[in-house]
Amino acid sequence: MEIRDARTPFPLGGTLSAVSQECFWRADQQLFPELAELAVPFRLVSISNGQQRLWPATGMHDYSVYSKRIGFEILSIRPAMSADHRADYELMLRLNQRMPQTKSHLKRQFSSITDLKIRLSGRLDRYDKNILPADLGLRADGRGRKWSIERLLEEGDKRLALKATPLVSGEQDGDFRGQLRIAHGLMAAAELNPLRLNSAQVRQRMRMSLLDMGKDLPPDPHRLKSLVMARLRALWNAHLDNSNSEFQDWFQGSRSNLIKTLANLDGHRGGNLEREHVEWALLELTAQGLWYAASCQHQFAVAVWETISPQFDGMDRSIFEQLYFPQRYLGGLTLPLVWERGRILRPILTRIWSEPAKSKLRSILWKMLDYYVQMVGARRLADRQAKSRTKTTSLPFAEARQARSSSAEDSQELLEALAVGSGMHCRNNRCKIQYGSESSGDQAVVINRFCRQHGALPPVCLSLKQAREIIRKESEH
Repeated sequence: MEIRDARTPFPLGGTLSAVSQECFWRADQQLFPELAELAVPFRLVSISNGQQRLWPATGMHDYSVYSKRIGFEILSIRPAMSADHRADYELMLRLNQRMPQTKSHLKRQFSSITDLKIRLSGRLDRYDKNILPADLGLRADGRGRKWSIERLLEEGDKRLALKATPLVSGEQDGDFRGQLRIAHGLMAAAELNPLRLNSAQVRQRMRMSLLDMGKDLPPDPHRLKSLVMARLRALWNAHLDNSNSEFQDWFQGSRSNLIKTLANLDGHRGGNLEREHVEWALLELTAQGLWYAASCQHQFAVAVWETISPQFDGMDRSIFEQLYFPQRYLGGLTLPLVWERGRILRPILTRIWSEPAKSKLRSILWKMLDYYVQMVGARRLADRQAKSRTKTTSLPFAEARQARSSSAEDSQELLEALAVGSGMHCRNNRCKIQYGSESSGDQAVVINRFCRQHGALPPVCLSLKQAREIIRKESEH
């Protein structure tokens, strides 16, 4: 570890201050000549209270890439690493690298109120106005009432006001304020109903928080995964001589036909496979690759730790291990691999780090991940519903109404969206309005309105162009 003498001071708030120094980790050139030009940048932060932290200088994403590559090279020179084992490791790391390009990769961050709401066009039920889990705010015995968005943010603000320790010292939150409010609110709800899991369940929960594996298993999943892995190894060997760009295009590029090729590969057991089954098997292998990546990152973290001089001790060492080593409460994964969930988990992670012996905190973390998985599922379902209705309402109005006639509630919601979007309201916004429609020529529609309290209301007259514009704006929200 090479530490530069330049020291950059900065305040931490209160009476604390800190200085930051640039440092670089370099591999032993005799052991790893292929890594001779690679220097991994860090920031060594020394706090006035005596604490020290080592942070990735260019962020966790870059660190994750470097650490997997270097950790793999460290593992490769071990006597126990056979050529076949090395090839499997490299394949699994490539699958891990491919994960962000898959549709199943969960990218949702939930940083604003809008992310939590369901617009009319996306509702399966008129009462489903948000994506919050049904058990959010309930106690372990099932008592209580589901929290509203307002209650979630209120609880989040209370926690945020008490203590808001940044996950990375000096990180500027800025636009993350909304996400922090939501994260602290989820933690407050999870405290009421912690989720207790065994080690296998924790691993499954971590997979679910990163990848949507679907609910339907293909026939004989273990055999299918074995068949796809054998085909993948064969194709892998056939592309070893490709240039890096050619390999990327074949394996994970926008025009990649990997799934189709695996499904129809001649000369292999199982014959032609269903593409959706092959896609499921690839996702299973991709998820498995997370633990291969964690093993590599562990090797690199150990190598970095051995070069720190003087070495950290006490809480400083514990924080280093929490940042870079695999953790049981993360199912054996490292924090860099789950960094996408880092903002949601920020408030509970800081508590776990400060109170590592308090096992209940891990159960709170698992419950927060459970909430996240439920919210992503609800968000995706609502978005698909809204997209489907947008396609329907892009038809001429009479055709759209006919296509939706199987659901009276859907028709009511569509007419309500058009009426409200046109700016027409009853004088009491809480009134229950019934809607009906009639065509007025080929280019116009009339929406009749009846209020149970105030009687018939003036009708809404819209051109087809106006109706389509209102629906377009509705779908964008």
